[in-house]
Amino acid sequence: MHNVNQLRQLRRAADPVPELAGFDAESGLAVRELLMERVEQQWDKCARTKQPLGALLLTLDDMERGEADLESNSLLCADVRAAGQVVSRWCRRRADFAGRMRQQEIGVMLAESKLEGMRGVAEQIVRSIRELKLPHPTRPQIPLTVSIGGAVVMPDKNHMARSLWVFADRALADARAMNGDRVVFYGDDVPVPH
Repeated sequence: MHNVNQLRQLRRAADPVPELAGFDAESGLAVRELLMERVEQQWDKCARTKQPLGALLLTLDDMERGEADLESNSLLCADVRAAGQVVSRWCRRRADFAGRMRQQEIGVMLAESKLEGMRGVAEQIVRSIRELKLPHPTRPQIPLTVSIGGAVVMPDKNHMARSLWVFADRALADARAMNGDRVVFYGDDVPVPH
């Protein structure tokens, strides 16, 4: 029996842990598919318990897909990793979950959160990333900034969980249209104070 246990431990050390397969190596956050799966699960739970569900969509400002060369692409990965670490610090409750949605975009699910609490978390994330003073990957003379779009809904069985991301994406588009470096919740345009 002792040998079987040793073999299991050796196999575990040699094979990647199955749980890590759902996480992005560059950012340390969940991959999009895992995040979406968790949102679906939380959507159903919040619909049953009549609790709100919120989403934040965070993007690195002024980064267009395909803009970066190989050198700035590696800097972008470092910036996404740093932003991911900041986001992870603010996902404090067990049901909170973050994942990488696109190359420079991070999605955050905050369960059972009200608008004021969501806005506070989003503003803290923006401030914390500003404090890091990360250089922009393609223009190192300016610091990297982020924009966040957010939404809070009361889930129900008649709608799909993806509708939460649609609202957050609309809010993010509004934030970017206002030159970024701000937090916008669906239906408002409140900048983050400096």
